[in-house]
Amino acid sequence: MATVDAVKSLGPTPGDFGWEVRDSEGAAPYRQASFSYRSNYTTTKVGVSQDQSGSYAGLELRGSIAAMGGGVFFSNWIDDGFAVVDVGAPNVGVSYENQPVGTTNAKGLLLVPTLRSYQANRITIDPTNLPVDSEIETTNDVVAPADRAGALVKFKVHSDTAAALVVFVRADGSYVPAGSAGRLESGNEFVVVYDGQSFIRNLGSSNLATIEFAGGMCRASFNFEQQPGMQVRIGPVTCQ
Repeated sequence: MATVDAVKSLGPTPGDFGWEVRDSEGAAPYRQASFSYRSNYTTTKVGVSQDQSGSYAGLELRGSIAAMGGGVFFSNWIDDGFAVVDVGAPNVGVSYENQPVGTTNAKGLLLVPTLRSYQANRITIDPTNLPVDSEIETTNDVVAPADRAGALVKFKVHSDTAAALVVFVRADGSYVPAGSAGRLESGNEFVVVYDGQSFIRNLGSSNLATIEFAGGMCRASFNFEQQPGMQVRIGPVTCQ
């Protein structure tokens, strides 16, 4: 009997495909072919075979449903660990071991179904699509879920809608010097950087600021209006 096999293994990433062909000729001939495809939600395998008894065809679908972190996810078959990534903002890119695995949904969540159990798995996010008024403590985390168990990975994204970029100038129109120390009447402190710019938090609808620099000090007043999801820019504000 002579047998010939040809195989392309199915990869782990959605969009990957694989196939297998076997041909055995002789006293008991056998022929078989199959094609596999991995989508975001299922792994599909279609196969046909033929032997002395006749011809056969088969279809196999494999998938999973996972619930964690306030979300329900349809996914490929989970046969090891998994994670639910909670960013708190939609359309944020997520990577697993430096390979992109998807973007967060409308709730800011994403299921990563291919983690290695009891081992360190590095998950990172791309902050590019975070709202401009958001801040994040870190863009990466390492988790080690148990076998066929999940880990909730929460990235602490905070939206500060009471903050603005304020540009300060002196009475002669020149920028307040970089490195100057400022304080709001409410007590919140800030620092002036290049071109008179300061990122100031905890603003009220009206604000009074005192700024100290080498050789003197000045005072400025300005109003603030919240614009959620946008970086508010105020100025130039005269400090005198």
